[in-house]
Amino acid sequence: MPLRLCVVLLLTASPALAQDEINAVAEGLSVSAPDMLMRAALANCIAYGAEGAIDRIAAAGWDSDTDDGGLTTLWLDETYAMISPDAGVCITSNAMVSMPQAAAVAADLITTTYGGEVVVEPDELGCTQISSDAEPADYIVLSSDGNDPTCDDTGQGGSALTYYTE
Repeated sequence: MPLRLCVVLLLTASPALAQDEINAVAEGLSVSAPDMLMRAALANCIAYGAEGAIDRIAAAGWDSDTDDGGLTTLWLDETYAMISPDAGVCITSNAMVSMPQAAAVAADLITTTYGGEVVVEPDELGCTQISSDAEPADYIVLSSDGNDPTCDDTGQGGSALTYYTE
């Protein structure tokens, strides 16, 4: 096979391979490790959008509740996914997953989805924004978890990852 044809085949296969990889990550909705549950919940948002993620996460046995504003909260053990299709946002959090662990999850998801090199920089609020140089418009924001999340790692544990689906 000529070299040019090999390169063309590799370039055209890459998006499909990335989609297959992120779909495989999204299947991990019943693992026991909190960071892996966060990873799977967010992977579903990336792969299937907000509404698709709600359906898939609920079908995996997570408990759920939807408020009057359209925000669906799903949870399994101590891992939460808050998804709003109207706002186009997915947030996953766990009080036991440190911010450095969550940053590693985000970096892995970004490179699995988009390839390229991880770019870590502050967003407009000073939180850590994790993206790929191959697709900088899609990113995940890291913060603490809880009702009043902060951008700073307090060392108390707990983290949240936010992905904007639209």
